Amino acid sequence: RAFIDSTRVFFLHMLTHPKYRVLRALHANVRTTDIAVFFLLVIRFVIDHPDLDECTLPFHMVVLLDLMFRIMQSQNSAIHFWVLHRVSLFITLSIHVHYFITFNVRGLHCASDVDKLSWILLGMRFGAFLLEPLIAYL
Repeated sequence: RAFIDSTRVFFLHMLTHPKYRVLRALHANVRTTDIAVFFLLVIRFVIDHPDLDECTLPFHMVVLLDLMFRIMQSQNSAIHFWVLHRVSLFITLSIHVHYFITFNVRGLHCASDVDKLSWILLGMRFGAFLLEPLIAYL
């Protein structure tokens, strides 16, 4: 009985310690920033380029891949793949590389270049990607 009480007190102290409250709040802010910037990036691109042609198709494919990965990774999803936790850093890094390639290809081969705000939003999203595992493993 004493062991169970001491274990419970230990976990309650660990979860309510100020350091962990700050880390949880910081993690929630990073996740919220990542999601908000993702939707801003998609809305901005779709408003600027409403037609689906050979120049916008790669961006739409990367967005669909990103959404599919988010759904599969979510904790509340009915389909939860445990292997995604093992390789999620690599998949997310490859998605960001695909965004970078898509933006560069669009700038090279299409009539309109990707504007500076879209690059800033992509950079913010990449920064949130770099901060999230750092915060999770502290």
